[in-house]
Amino acid sequence: MEKFVGKTAIVTGTSSGSGEAIAKQLLRYGINVVGLARRVDKLEELKQELANSSEYKGKFYPLQCDVSKRDEVISAFNYAFENVGQIHILVNNAAVMHNVYITDAEMEMVDGLFDVNVKSVILCSTLAVKHMAAHKIAGHIININSVLGQVASFIKPNVYMLFSSTKHALRVISEGLRREMIEKKLDIKVTDLSPAFVNTEMTKNLDVPEEFKKRALRPEHVAKACISCLNTPPRVVINELVLLPKKFRQTFSFKIYNSFVIRVPCIQSAKYRKMERFVGKIAVITGSSSGSGLEIAKYLLRKGVHVAGIARRTDRLQKIRDEVDNSKEYKGKFYPITCDLTNEAEIISSMKWIFENLGPVHILLNNAMIFERTRVLEATSDQVRTSFDLSVRAVILCTKEVVKNMVENSTAGHIINIIGVAGKVILHVEPNIYMLYSSAKHALRVITEGTRREVTERNLPIKVTNLSPGYVRTDLSANLDLAPDYKDTIFETTDVAEACMLCLDTDPDWFIAEMEFVPLHLRY
Repeated sequence: MEKFVGKTAIVTGTSSGSGEAIAKQLLRYGINVVGLARRVDKLEELKQELANSSEYKGKFYPLQCDVSKRDEVISAFNYAFENVGQIHILVNNAAVMHNVYITDAEMEMVDGLFDVNVKSVILCSTLAVKHMAAHKIAGHIININSVLGQVASFIKPNVYMLFSSTKHALRVISEGLRREMIEKKLDIKVTDLSPAFVNTEMTKNLDVPEEFKKRALRPEHVAKACISCLNTPPRVVINELVLLPKKFRQTFSFKIYNSFVIRVPCIQSAKYRKMERFVGKIAVITGSSSGSGLEIAKYLLRKGVHVAGIARRTDRLQKIRDEVDNSKEYKGKFYPITCDLTNEAEIISSMKWIFENLGPVHILLNNAMIFERTRVLEATSDQVRTSFDLSVRAVILCTKEVVKNMVENSTAGHIINIIGVAGKVILHVEPNIYMLYSSAKHALRVITEGTRREVTERNLPIKVTNLSPGYVRTDLSANLDLAPDYKDTIFETTDVAEACMLCLDTDPDWFIAEMEFVPLHLRY
Protein backbone atom coordinates (compact mmCIF):
# COMPACT_ATOMS: atom_id res chain seq x y z
CA MET A 1 0.00 0.00 0.00
CA GLU A 2 3.03 2.30 -0.26
CA LYS A 3 1.49 4.22 -3.16
CA PHE A 4 -1.33 5.49 -0.91
CA VAL A 5 0.67 6.29 2.25
CA GLY A 6 0.05 9.91 3.21
CA LYS A 7 -2.79 10.19 0.70
CA THR A 8 -6.45 10.78 1.59
CA ALA A 9 -9.56 8.61 1.34
CA ILE A 10 -13.21 9.53 1.75
CA VAL A 11 -15.32 6.78 3.31
CA THR A 12 -19.09 7.12 3.70
CA GLY A 13 -20.97 5.44 6.54
CA THR A 14 -17.94 5.33 8.86
CA SER A 15 -19.79 5.53 12.19
CA SER A 16 -20.10 1.74 12.52
CA GLY A 17 -19.90 -1.63 10.76
CA SER A 18 -17.96 -2.10 7.54
CA GLY A 19 -17.36 1.64 7.09
CA GLU A 20 -15.67 1.89 10.48
CA ALA A 21 -13.58 -1.23 9.79
CA ILE A 22 -12.53 0.07 6.36
CA ALA A 23 -11.53 3.43 7.83
CA LYS A 24 -9.45 1.75 10.53
CA GLN A 25 -7.72 -0.52 8.03
CA LEU A 26 -6.81 2.43 5.82
CA LEU A 27 -5.54 4.39 8.82
CA ARG A 28 -3.31 1.48 9.81
CA TYR A 29 -1.57 1.80 6.45
CA GLY A 30 -0.92 5.50 6.95
CA ILE A 31 -3.78 6.73 4.78
CA ASN A 32 -5.71 9.77 5.99
CA VAL A 33 -9.47 9.22 6.15
CA VAL A 34 -12.32 11.68 5.85
CA GLY A 35 -15.19 9.83 7.50
CA LEU A 36 -18.75 10.80 6.58
CA ALA A 37 -21.75 9.74 8.67
CA ARG A 38 -24.98 11.12 10.15
CA ARG A 39 -24.33 10.34 13.82
CA VAL A 40 -21.96 12.91 15.31
CA ASP A 41 -21.70 11.07 18.65
CA LYS A 42 -20.49 7.88 16.94
CA LEU A 43 -17.95 9.82 14.88
CA GLU A 44 -16.58 11.53 17.99
CA GLU A 45 -16.30 8.19 19.81
CA LEU A 46 -14.38 6.78 16.86
CA LYS A 47 -12.13 9.84 16.71
CA GLN A 48 -11.29 9.47 20.42
CA GLU A 49 -10.59 5.74 20.06
CA LEU A 50 -8.21 6.38 17.17
CA ALA A 51 -6.44 9.22 18.98
CA ASN A 52 -5.74 6.98 21.99
CA SER A 53 -4.02 4.28 19.92
CA SER A 54 -0.58 4.22 18.30
CA GLU A 55 -1.80 1.54 15.90
CA TYR A 56 -3.19 4.06 13.42
CA LYS A 57 -0.67 6.00 11.34
CA GLY A 58 -3.09 8.11 9.31
CA LYS A 59 -5.21 11.05 10.46
CA PHE A 60 -8.98 10.81 10.86
CA TYR A 61 -11.26 13.71 9.86
CA PRO A 62 -14.86 13.11 11.03
CA LEU A 63 -17.57 15.01 9.14
CA GLN A 64 -21.29 14.89 9.84
CA CYS A 65 -23.10 14.26 6.57
CA ASP A 66 -26.39 12.73 5.52
CA VAL A 67 -25.49 11.30 2.11
CA SER A 68 -29.15 11.34 1.05
CA LYS A 69 -28.99 15.16 1.10
CA ARG A 70 -27.24 16.68 -1.88
CA ASP A 71 -26.22 19.95 -0.22
CA GLU A 72 -24.59 18.16 2.72
CA VAL A 73 -22.61 15.88 0.42
CA ILE A 74 -21.32 18.76 -1.70
CA SER A 75 -20.40 20.73 1.42
CA ALA A 76 -18.53 17.76 2.93
CA PHE A 77 -16.56 17.10 -0.24
CA ASN A 78 -15.66 20.78 -0.64
CA TYR A 79 -14.42 20.83 2.94
CA ALA A 80 -12.25 17.79 2.26
CA PHE A 81 -10.84 19.27 -0.94
CA GLU A 82 -10.05 22.63 0.67
CA ASN A 83 -8.85 21.55 4.13
CA VAL A 84 -7.49 18.02 3.87
CA GLY A 85 -6.00 17.82 0.39
CA GLN A 86 -6.24 15.77 -2.78
CA ILE A 87 -8.49 12.70 -2.64
CA HIS A 88 -7.08 9.44 -4.02
CA ILE A 89 -9.65 6.94 -2.72
CA LEU A 90 -13.45 6.99 -2.41
CA VAL A 91 -15.27 4.16 -0.64
CA ASN A 92 -19.05 4.40 -1.09
CA ASN A 93 -20.12 2.30 1.88
CA ALA A 94 -23.21 4.05 3.32
CA ALA A 95 -26.40 2.02 2.96
CA VAL A 96 -29.83 1.54 4.49
CA MET A 97 -31.87 -1.66 4.61
CA HIS A 98 -35.57 -2.21 5.35
CA ASN A 99 -37.46 -5.48 5.63
CA VAL A 100 -40.75 -4.72 3.96
CA TYR A 101 -42.86 -6.16 1.18
CA ILE A 102 -42.90 -4.06 -1.99
CA THR A 103 -46.70 -3.76 -1.92
CA ASP A 104 -46.62 -2.61 1.74
CA ALA A 105 -43.80 -0.09 1.43
CA GLU A 106 -44.42 3.61 1.94
CA MET A 107 -42.98 5.69 -0.87
CA GLU A 108 -40.87 7.68 1.59
CA MET A 109 -39.15 4.42 2.51
CA VAL A 110 -38.62 3.60 -1.15
CA ASP A 111 -37.18 7.06 -1.79
CA GLY A 112 -34.87 6.73 1.21
CA LEU A 113 -33.48 3.42 0.00
CA PHE A 114 -32.66 4.72 -3.46
CA ASP A 115 -31.40 8.09 -2.18
CA VAL A 116 -28.75 6.44 0.02
CA ASN A 117 -27.96 3.22 -1.81
CA VAL A 118 -27.89 4.57 -5.37
CA LYS A 119 -28.18 8.32 -5.78
CA SER A 120 -25.58 9.16 -3.14
CA VAL A 121 -23.08 6.87 -4.85
CA ILE A 122 -23.60 8.71 -8.15
CA LEU A 123 -23.17 12.10 -6.49
CA CYS A 124 -20.11 11.15 -4.42
CA SER A 125 -18.49 9.48 -7.42
CA THR A 126 -19.20 12.47 -9.66
CA LEU A 127 -17.55 14.85 -7.19
CA ALA A 128 -14.58 12.55 -6.64
CA VAL A 129 -13.99 11.92 -10.36
CA LYS A 130 -14.09 15.64 -11.20
CA HIS A 131 -11.54 16.28 -8.46
CA MET A 132 -9.27 13.38 -9.49
CA ALA A 133 -9.43 14.36 -13.16
CA ALA A 134 -8.61 18.00 -12.42
CA HIS A 135 -5.53 16.98 -10.41
CA LYS A 136 -4.55 14.06 -12.69
CA ILE A 137 -4.83 11.61 -9.82
CA ALA A 138 -4.57 7.86 -10.35
CA GLY A 139 -7.47 7.22 -8.01
CA HIS A 140 -9.70 4.35 -6.96
CA ILE A 141 -13.45 4.19 -6.28
CA ILE A 142 -14.82 1.20 -4.35
CA ASN A 143 -18.58 0.70 -4.13
CA ILE A 144 -19.66 -1.61 -1.31
CA ASN A 145 -22.46 -3.64 -2.84
CA SER A 146 -23.98 -6.97 -1.75
CA VAL A 147 -24.60 -10.46 -3.05
CA LEU A 148 -28.20 -9.28 -3.27
CA GLY A 149 -26.96 -7.09 -6.10
CA GLN A 150 -26.08 -10.25 -8.00
CA VAL A 151 -29.51 -11.94 -7.91
CA ALA A 152 -32.92 -11.07 -6.56
CA SER A 153 -33.04 -11.66 -2.82
CA PHE A 154 -33.12 -15.35 -1.92
CA ILE A 155 -33.87 -14.68 1.78
CA LYS A 156 -37.22 -15.77 3.21
CA PRO A 157 -39.55 -14.07 4.03
CA ASN A 158 -39.62 -12.13 0.81
CA VAL A 159 -39.16 -8.69 2.39
CA TYR A 160 -35.73 -7.66 1.07
CA MET A 161 -36.55 -7.19 -2.60
CA LEU A 162 -36.48 -3.40 -2.40
CA PHE A 163 -33.02 -3.43 -0.89
CA SER A 164 -31.96 -6.00 -3.47
CA SER A 165 -33.28 -3.81 -6.28
CA THR A 166 -31.15 -0.87 -5.12
CA LYS A 167 -28.08 -3.09 -5.06
CA HIS A 168 -28.81 -4.32 -8.59
CA ALA A 169 -28.98 -0.69 -9.64
CA LEU A 170 -25.67 0.01 -7.87
CA ARG A 171 -23.99 -2.83 -9.74
CA VAL A 172 -24.93 -1.25 -13.06
CA ILE A 173 -23.74 2.13 -11.81
CA SER A 174 -20.37 0.62 -10.90
CA GLU A 175 -19.97 -0.89 -14.34
CA GLY A 176 -21.11 2.33 -15.97
CA LEU A 177 -18.47 4.25 -14.03
CA ARG A 178 -15.79 1.80 -15.12
CA ARG A 179 -16.73 2.20 -18.78
CA GLU A 180 -16.86 5.97 -18.49
CA MET A 181 -13.34 6.05 -17.02
CA ILE A 182 -12.18 4.15 -20.09
CA GLU A 183 -14.02 6.40 -22.52
CA LYS A 184 -12.64 9.53 -20.85
CA LYS A 185 -9.17 7.95 -20.61
CA LEU A 186 -8.95 8.68 -16.90
CA ASP A 187 -6.53 6.72 -14.72
CA ILE A 188 -9.21 5.91 -12.14
CA LYS A 189 -10.06 2.38 -11.08
CA VAL A 190 -13.61 1.33 -10.15
CA THR A 191 -14.42 -1.74 -8.04
CA ASP A 192 -17.77 -3.25 -7.10
CA LEU A 193 -17.34 -5.22 -3.85
CA SER A 194 -20.21 -7.57 -2.99
CA PRO A 195 -20.02 -9.31 0.38
CA ALA A 196 -22.54 -11.83 1.65
CA PHE A 197 -24.36 -11.22 4.94
CA VAL A 198 -22.15 -9.07 7.20
CA ASN A 199 -22.66 -8.93 10.96
CA THR A 200 -23.12 -5.19 11.55
CA GLU A 201 -25.32 -2.83 13.53
CA MET A 202 -27.54 -2.47 10.45
CA THR A 203 -28.11 -6.22 10.05
CA LYS A 204 -28.17 -7.55 13.63
CA ASN A 205 -31.94 -7.11 14.09
CA LEU A 206 -32.98 -8.22 10.61
CA ASP A 207 -35.44 -11.07 10.25
CA VAL A 208 -33.12 -13.49 8.43
CA PRO A 209 -32.52 -17.23 8.95
CA GLU A 210 -30.19 -18.10 11.84
CA GLU A 211 -27.98 -19.93 9.32
CA PHE A 212 -27.06 -16.58 7.78
CA LYS A 213 -26.24 -15.02 11.14
CA LYS A 214 -24.11 -17.96 12.24
CA ARG A 215 -22.08 -17.84 9.03
CA ALA A 216 -21.99 -14.07 8.70
CA LEU A 217 -18.90 -12.24 7.56
CA ARG A 218 -17.37 -9.67 9.88
CA PRO A 219 -16.73 -6.02 8.93
CA GLU A 220 -13.01 -6.80 9.10
CA HIS A 221 -13.41 -9.22 6.20
CA VAL A 222 -14.85 -6.46 4.04
CA ALA A 223 -12.06 -4.11 5.10
CA LYS A 224 -9.36 -6.66 4.17
CA ALA A 225 -11.02 -7.17 0.80
CA CYS A 226 -10.86 -3.41 0.20
CA ILE A 227 -7.12 -3.45 0.86
CA SER A 228 -6.71 -6.29 -1.65
CA CYS A 229 -8.61 -4.25 -4.23
CA LEU A 230 -6.48 -1.16 -3.61
CA ASN A 231 -3.19 -3.05 -3.59
CA THR A 232 -3.18 -3.96 -7.27
CA PRO A 233 -0.49 -3.20 -9.86
CA PRO A 234 -1.11 0.00 -11.88
CA ARG A 235 -2.14 -1.91 -15.02
CA VAL A 236 -4.74 -4.10 -13.30
CA VAL A 237 -8.12 -3.27 -11.78
CA ILE A 238 -10.26 -5.49 -9.54
CA ASN A 239 -13.47 -4.78 -11.36
CA GLU A 240 -15.83 -6.85 -9.21
CA LEU A 241 -15.26 -8.99 -6.13
CA VAL A 242 -17.76 -11.29 -4.42
CA LEU A 243 -16.98 -12.18 -0.82
CA LEU A 244 -18.51 -15.28 0.83
CA PRO A 245 -18.22 -17.10 4.13
CA LYS A 246 -16.77 -20.54 3.50
CA LYS A 247 -20.03 -22.49 3.91
CA PHE A 248 -22.32 -20.11 2.07
CA ARG A 249 -25.05 -22.25 0.51
CA GLN A 250 -26.58 -19.89 -2.03
CA THR A 251 -25.15 -19.12 -5.43
CA PHE A 252 -25.71 -15.84 -7.20
CA SER A 253 -23.45 -14.69 -9.99
CA PHE A 254 -23.64 -17.60 -12.41
CA LYS A 255 -27.36 -17.01 -12.90
CA ILE A 256 -26.66 -13.76 -14.75
CA TYR A 257 -25.72 -15.78 -17.75
CA ASN A 258 -25.65 -13.54 -20.79
CA SER A 259 -24.55 -10.37 -19.00
CA PHE A 260 -21.90 -8.28 -20.69
CA VAL A 261 -20.76 -6.89 -17.36
CA ILE A 262 -17.21 -7.97 -16.57
CA ARG A 263 -17.30 -9.30 -13.06
CA VAL A 264 -15.53 -10.66 -9.98
CA PRO A 265 -11.81 -10.07 -10.20
CA CYS A 266 -8.93 -9.75 -7.72
CA ILE A 267 -5.19 -9.30 -7.94
CA GLN A 268 -2.56 -8.43 -5.37
CA SER A 269 1.20 -8.64 -5.64
CA ALA A 270 2.21 -12.20 -4.77
CA LYS A 271 5.21 -11.00 -2.78
CA TYR A 272 2.77 -10.06 -0.02
CA ARG A 273 1.21 -13.53 0.09
CA LYS A 274 2.86 -15.78 2.67
CA MET A 275 1.07 -19.12 2.09
CA GLU A 276 2.37 -20.61 5.37
CA ARG A 277 -0.35 -23.24 5.70
CA PHE A 278 0.52 -24.79 2.33
CA VAL A 279 4.30 -24.96 2.84
CA GLY A 280 5.43 -28.56 2.43
CA LYS A 281 2.01 -29.60 1.11
CA ILE A 282 1.11 -31.01 -2.33
CA ALA A 283 -0.49 -29.10 -5.18
CA VAL A 284 -1.69 -30.79 -8.38
CA ILE A 285 -1.64 -28.58 -11.47
CA THR A 286 -2.91 -29.68 -14.87
CA GLY A 287 -1.45 -28.14 -18.01
CA SER A 288 1.72 -27.25 -16.11
CA SER A 289 4.26 -27.62 -18.94
CA SER A 290 3.83 -24.05 -20.20
CA GLY A 291 1.81 -20.84 -19.94
CA SER A 292 -0.24 -20.04 -16.85
CA GLY A 293 0.08 -23.56 -15.47
CA LEU A 294 3.87 -23.33 -15.47
CA GLU A 295 3.88 -19.85 -13.94
CA ILE A 296 1.47 -20.90 -11.18
CA ALA A 297 3.69 -23.91 -10.45
CA LYS A 298 6.76 -21.70 -10.14
CA TYR A 299 5.02 -19.30 -7.78
CA LEU A 300 3.95 -22.17 -5.53
CA LEU A 301 7.40 -23.78 -5.65
CA ARG A 302 8.98 -20.49 -4.53
CA LYS A 303 6.64 -20.54 -1.52
CA GLY A 304 7.74 -24.06 -0.55
CA VAL A 305 4.73 -25.91 -1.93
CA HIS A 306 5.48 -29.23 -3.68
CA VAL A 307 3.91 -29.44 -7.15
CA ALA A 308 2.74 -32.49 -9.07
CA GLY A 309 2.72 -31.14 -12.62
CA ILE A 310 0.45 -32.92 -15.07
CA ALA A 311 0.82 -32.45 -18.84
CA ARG A 312 1.26 -34.39 -22.10
CA ARG A 313 4.74 -33.18 -23.03
CA THR A 314 7.27 -35.27 -21.14
CA ASP A 315 10.27 -33.30 -22.41
CA ARG A 316 8.86 -30.00 -21.12
CA LEU A 317 8.06 -31.50 -17.72
CA GLN A 318 11.53 -32.98 -17.31
CA LYS A 319 13.11 -29.64 -18.26
CA ILE A 320 11.06 -27.92 -15.56
CA ARG A 321 12.11 -30.52 -12.99
CA ASP A 322 15.77 -29.99 -13.84
CA GLU A 323 15.39 -26.21 -13.59
CA VAL A 324 13.74 -26.49 -10.17
CA ASP A 325 16.26 -29.02 -8.84
CA ASN A 326 19.22 -26.86 -9.92
CA SER A 327 17.98 -23.55 -8.50
CA LYS A 328 17.94 -22.28 -4.91
CA GLU A 329 15.05 -20.02 -5.85
CA TYR A 330 12.55 -22.85 -5.46
CA LYS A 331 11.86 -24.24 -1.98
CA GLY A 332 9.38 -26.88 -3.11
CA LYS A 333 9.92 -29.97 -5.24
CA PHE A 334 8.49 -30.51 -8.73
CA TYR A 335 7.15 -33.94 -9.71
CA PRO A 336 6.58 -34.33 -13.49
CA ILE A 337 3.64 -36.55 -14.44
CA THR A 338 2.94 -37.31 -18.09
CA CYS A 339 -0.78 -37.71 -18.64
CA ASP A 340 -3.27 -37.27 -21.48
CA LEU A 341 -6.17 -35.57 -19.71
CA THR A 342 -8.63 -36.73 -22.35
CA ASN A 343 -7.92 -40.31 -21.24
CA GLU A 344 -9.86 -41.35 -18.13
CA ALA A 345 -7.62 -44.28 -17.29
CA GLU A 346 -4.50 -42.10 -17.38
CA ILE A 347 -6.10 -39.53 -15.08
CA ILE A 348 -7.06 -42.14 -12.48
CA SER A 349 -3.62 -43.77 -12.70
CA SER A 350 -1.84 -40.45 -12.31
CA MET A 351 -3.91 -39.44 -9.30
CA LYS A 352 -3.37 -42.82 -7.67
CA TRP A 353 0.41 -42.45 -8.06
CA ILE A 354 0.29 -38.99 -6.49
CA PHE A 355 -1.76 -40.14 -3.49
CA GLU A 356 0.42 -43.20 -2.86
CA ASN A 357 3.84 -41.61 -3.42
CA LEU A 358 3.48 -37.94 -2.47
CA GLY A 359 0.73 -37.92 0.12
CA PRO A 360 -2.49 -35.96 0.66
CA VAL A 361 -3.32 -33.26 -1.88
CA HIS A 362 -4.13 -29.80 -0.53
CA ILE A 363 -4.48 -27.82 -3.78
CA LEU A 364 -5.93 -28.73 -7.17
CA LEU A 365 -5.57 -26.27 -10.04
CA ASN A 366 -7.51 -27.35 -13.12
CA ASN A 367 -5.72 -25.29 -15.75
CA ALA A 368 -5.37 -27.50 -18.85
CA MET A 369 -7.28 -26.23 -21.87
CA ILE A 370 -7.41 -26.24 -25.66
CA PHE A 371 -8.50 -23.77 -28.32
CA GLU A 372 -10.29 -25.44 -31.19
CA ARG A 373 -10.42 -22.64 -33.75
CA THR A 374 -13.51 -23.57 -35.67
CA ARG A 375 -17.05 -22.43 -36.34
CA VAL A 376 -19.66 -24.58 -34.66
CA LEU A 377 -21.17 -25.81 -37.93
CA GLU A 378 -17.72 -26.67 -39.29
CA ALA A 379 -16.38 -28.49 -36.21
CA THR A 380 -15.38 -32.11 -36.59
CA SER A 381 -16.53 -34.71 -34.05
CA ASP A 382 -12.94 -34.96 -32.78
CA GLN A 383 -12.75 -31.21 -32.16
CA VAL A 384 -16.02 -31.26 -30.25
CA ARG A 385 -14.96 -34.27 -28.19
CA THR A 386 -11.52 -32.88 -27.38
CA SER A 387 -12.89 -29.50 -26.34
CA PHE A 388 -15.34 -30.93 -23.85
CA ASP A 389 -13.15 -33.82 -22.71
CA LEU A 390 -10.33 -31.48 -21.72
CA SER A 391 -12.27 -28.46 -20.47
CA VAL A 392 -15.11 -30.25 -18.68
CA ARG A 393 -14.79 -34.00 -18.34
CA ALA A 394 -11.15 -33.95 -17.20
CA VAL A 395 -11.96 -31.32 -14.59
CA ILE A 396 -14.78 -33.45 -13.22
CA LEU A 397 -12.57 -36.52 -13.03
CA CYS A 398 -9.62 -34.73 -11.41
CA THR A 399 -11.93 -33.03 -8.95
CA LYS A 400 -13.69 -36.26 -7.97
CA GLU A 401 -10.41 -38.04 -7.29
CA VAL A 402 -8.90 -35.16 -5.33
CA VAL A 403 -12.04 -34.54 -3.26
CA LYS A 404 -12.07 -38.22 -2.26
CA ASN A 405 -8.45 -37.87 -1.17
CA MET A 406 -9.16 -34.69 0.77
CA VAL A 407 -12.10 -36.33 2.56
CA GLU A 408 -10.09 -39.43 3.46
CA ASN A 409 -7.33 -37.26 4.94
CA SER A 410 -9.59 -34.57 6.49
CA THR A 411 -7.80 -31.98 4.38
CA ALA A 412 -8.88 -28.32 4.33
CA GLY A 413 -8.11 -28.05 0.63
CA HIS A 414 -8.68 -25.63 -2.21
CA ILE A 415 -9.79 -26.28 -5.80
CA ILE A 416 -9.29 -23.55 -8.40
CA ASN A 417 -10.68 -23.92 -11.91
CA ILE A 418 -9.12 -21.60 -14.50
CA ILE A 419 -12.06 -20.71 -16.72
CA GLY A 420 -11.60 -17.33 -18.43
CA VAL A 421 -13.94 -14.58 -19.55
CA ALA A 422 -15.14 -16.88 -22.34
CA GLY A 423 -17.06 -18.73 -19.63
CA LYS A 424 -18.78 -15.55 -18.49
CA VAL A 425 -20.06 -13.96 -21.70
CA ILE A 426 -20.73 -15.05 -25.24
CA LEU A 427 -17.66 -13.72 -26.99
CA HIS A 428 -18.05 -11.04 -29.64
CA VAL A 429 -14.79 -11.72 -31.43
CA GLU A 430 -14.32 -11.85 -35.19
CA PRO A 431 -13.92 -14.21 -36.91
CA ASN A 432 -16.58 -16.22 -35.10
CA ILE A 433 -14.39 -19.28 -34.43
CA TYR A 434 -14.26 -19.43 -30.61
CA MET A 435 -17.82 -20.46 -29.79
CA LEU A 436 -16.92 -24.11 -29.24
CA TYR A 437 -14.28 -23.11 -26.73
CA SER A 438 -16.64 -20.64 -25.07
CA SER A 439 -19.39 -23.26 -24.88
CA ALA A 440 -17.12 -25.64 -22.96
CA LYS A 441 -16.05 -22.88 -20.60
CA HIS A 442 -19.67 -21.96 -19.88
CA ALA A 443 -20.28 -25.60 -18.99
CA LEU A 444 -17.22 -25.58 -16.73
CA ARG A 445 -18.50 -22.54 -14.91
CA VAL A 446 -21.66 -24.42 -13.90
CA ILE A 447 -19.57 -27.46 -12.91
CA THR A 448 -17.49 -25.23 -10.65
CA GLU A 449 -20.55 -23.77 -8.93
CA GLY A 450 -22.04 -27.27 -8.59
CA THR A 451 -18.83 -28.47 -6.93
CA ARG A 452 -18.94 -25.58 -4.49
CA ARG A 453 -22.53 -26.38 -3.53
CA GLU A 454 -21.78 -30.08 -3.06
CA VAL A 455 -18.83 -29.57 -0.71
CA THR A 456 -20.98 -27.11 1.24
CA GLU A 457 -23.88 -29.56 1.54
CA ARG A 458 -21.45 -32.22 2.77
CA ASN A 459 -19.87 -29.80 5.28
CA LEU A 460 -16.41 -30.36 3.81
CA PRO A 461 -13.63 -27.83 4.59
CA ILE A 462 -12.81 -27.44 0.89
CA LYS A 463 -12.83 -24.11 -0.93
CA VAL A 464 -13.79 -23.92 -4.61
CA THR A 465 -12.90 -20.92 -6.79
CA ASN A 466 -13.77 -19.97 -10.35
CA LEU A 467 -10.87 -17.88 -11.72
CA SER A 468 -11.61 -16.03 -14.96
CA PRO A 469 -8.81 -13.94 -16.46
CA GLY A 470 -9.04 -11.98 -19.68
CA TYR A 471 -6.80 -12.88 -22.61
CA VAL A 472 -3.42 -14.21 -21.45
CA ARG A 473 -0.21 -14.30 -23.46
CA THR A 474 0.70 -18.00 -23.77
CA ASP A 475 1.86 -20.45 -26.43
CA LEU A 476 -1.81 -21.36 -26.87
CA SER A 477 -2.99 -17.81 -27.49
CA ALA A 478 0.02 -16.60 -29.52
CA ASN A 479 -1.59 -17.27 -32.89
CA LEU A 480 -5.18 -16.32 -32.09
CA ASP A 481 -6.96 -13.96 -34.46
CA LEU A 482 -7.53 -11.14 -31.99
CA ALA A 483 -8.37 -7.53 -32.74
CA PRO A 484 -5.60 -4.99 -31.95
CA ASP A 485 -7.58 -3.71 -28.93
CA TYR A 486 -7.37 -7.14 -27.32
CA LYS A 487 -3.71 -7.73 -28.15
CA ASP A 488 -2.79 -4.37 -26.63
CA THR A 489 -4.45 -5.28 -23.33
CA ILE A 490 -3.44 -8.92 -23.00
CA PHE A 491 -2.42 -10.31 -19.60
CA GLU A 492 0.84 -12.02 -18.74
CA THR A 493 0.95 -15.44 -17.07
CA THR A 494 2.39 -13.80 -13.95
CA ASP A 495 -0.90 -11.93 -13.53
CA VAL A 496 -2.81 -15.22 -13.43
CA ALA A 497 -0.31 -16.71 -10.98
CA GLU A 498 -0.61 -13.73 -8.63
CA ALA A 499 -4.40 -14.00 -8.73
CA CYS A 500 -4.12 -17.66 -7.72
CA MET A 501 -1.90 -16.72 -4.78
CA LEU A 502 -4.53 -14.26 -3.57
CA CYS A 503 -7.29 -16.88 -3.83
CA LEU A 504 -5.25 -19.45 -1.92
CA ASP A 505 -4.18 -17.09 0.85
CA THR A 506 -7.63 -16.17 2.14
CA ASP A 507 -8.53 -16.53 5.81
CA PRO A 508 -9.96 -19.93 6.88
CA ASP A 509 -13.50 -18.59 7.36
CA TRP A 510 -13.99 -16.90 3.97
CA PHE A 511 -13.03 -17.49 0.38
CA ILE A 512 -13.22 -16.03 -3.12
CA ALA A 513 -15.96 -17.95 -4.90
CA GLU A 514 -15.57 -16.30 -8.27
CA MET A 515 -12.89 -13.95 -9.53
CA GLU A 516 -12.63 -12.19 -12.84
CA PHE A 517 -9.88 -9.73 -13.67
CA VAL A 518 -9.43 -7.57 -16.73
CA PRO A 519 -6.78 -5.07 -17.87
CA LEU A 520 -7.59 -1.55 -16.68
CA HIS A 521 -8.61 -0.12 -20.06
CA LEU A 522 -10.06 -3.18 -21.76
CA ARG A 523 -13.32 -2.59 -23.64
CA TYR A 524 -16.06 -5.25 -23.67
